[in-house]
Amino acid sequence: MLLSTKITYSVRSLAYIANYVSGQRPIPLSEIAEVEGISLHYLEQLFNKLRRGGIVNSVRGPKGGFLLARPATAISIDDIIQVLGIEVFSNLAEGDDAEAPSDRSCIHGTGRMWVEFRDYIRTYLGHRTLQEIIDDCHQKAGDAAVSSGSHVA
Repeated sequence: MLLSTKITYSVRSLAYIANYVSGQRPIPLSEIAEVEGISLHYLEQLFNKLRRGGIVNSVRGPKGGFLLARPATAISIDDIIQVLGIEVFSNLAEGDDAEAPSDRSCIHGTGRMWVEFRDYIRTYLGHRTLQEIIDDCHQKAGDAAVSSGSHVA
């Protein structure tokens, strides 16, 4: 399984856009780069793909930046991965068992298990939305504030 920085940085950046501005204003990539500690050049490459894939819209001009193209509840993590063109299970082929050097070992019969695992993960990521990531973040912040005695507004 390959979980690349393209995926993690994209999800973090999109969550920033959805969470901190709630679609009120376009967010410049320079702001995301500074807050999230991600290279501006790298973000430009990612957001070009995200824009072409219909995940974000761009606004040009001095107050320009990026907005989500649809609500965070309608953007799954799998949508993001697909737009980026990343195969999370690139080392797992459908016919993994067919290439086993010997039928004498049960170990070579594990290909089906890995395909089922891949399908399970894809289904999970297809149902997990950007909004849920944001909600989890808020929940953790609230839990941390409660345990420290702080008040969260």
